[in-house]
This record gives sequence, structure tokens and C-alpha cells, in this order.
Amino acid sequence: MASRNKFHEPLLHFLLVNEQRCVYLKNVKKVLLLNDLKTIPNNAFFVVGYMKDEDKNIMIIDLSLRTNSTHNESYTSETAVLFCENKGKHLGFIIDKVLDLDNSSDKIKLYNDINKVEPYYLGSTTYESKPSLLIDLDYFTNITLPLPRSLQAQQNH
Repeated sequence: MASRNKFHEPLLHFLLVNEQRCVYLKNVKKVLLLNDLKTIPNNAFFVVGYMKDEDKNIMIIDLSLRTNSTHNESYTSETAVLFCENKGKHLGFIIDKVLDLDNSSDKIKLYNDINKVEPYYLGSTTYESKPSLLIDLDYFTNITLPLPRSLQAQQNH
């Protein structure tokens, strides 16, 4: 059963494997291009590496791989990375394209029991007459693997 969102917060809509997704704008710190990506060997299949941002090593997750979507394109220097912060944790998500900002978060249908089937999403809304799934940042910050010790040591200096 779904319920309506009681909050009115702007959303950032983006494309992920030709499907619309969104995230609360308050969690988006910036959108950058995939430059200076450092790979992390022997990590989870969805962790493509890390990038430095303001002296922090930010883990970069391929959102399409993590959400079990098919992703056939290779990364280029034009690949977009959505830098997000959630409860003090920083993550970067590889996305296909930023679409636009939208103020219709009051129309989001929040999921209740569906999270057990698709834990990546909090709910859904529409943007330009197409469905847009709201990313659950709590899920991603809870499952994110720690950086290797060598990178943690660099980050603490």
C-alpha cells in the first residue's frame, strides 16, 4: 500500500538507462563529470572507484548496476556523477543525464511494503507524464562498502 508524501521538497530528475529517477534536491551537493576516477580493486561489482572532492575520497557507485538495470555503455569523461550527502555520508552515483528540477514532491506515492522487493526506491512520482522513481539514499548509505584502509588513512590527514 502506498501513501502520499507530506513534505514539499524539490526533486532532481535524471535518466538512468533511459528511465526516469529522482532524488531530493537537498541531498544533491553537485553534479560533476567523471574525471579523475580512481579504481578500487577487489570491490563490489557496483563500486567503480572513488573521486576526490574537497579533500574527501567519495565512493562512486554505478547506480544502474546496483539497481540491476542493464547498462551497455562504457564510461567516458562526459559521464555524469551525482554527488550526494545523506546523514553525513557522501556518495557519488553514475547516472546517464540530468533532466530538471521539479517541485512536485507532494505528489510522490511513498512505498510501504514494496521496499522489500525493490529496496532502492522510496516511492514514485511523475515527471513530464512519465514515471520517476525516488531513490532511497538511506539504502545506499547503509550498504556502501568502506574505502580501503590506505584511502581512509589519506582521508584522515
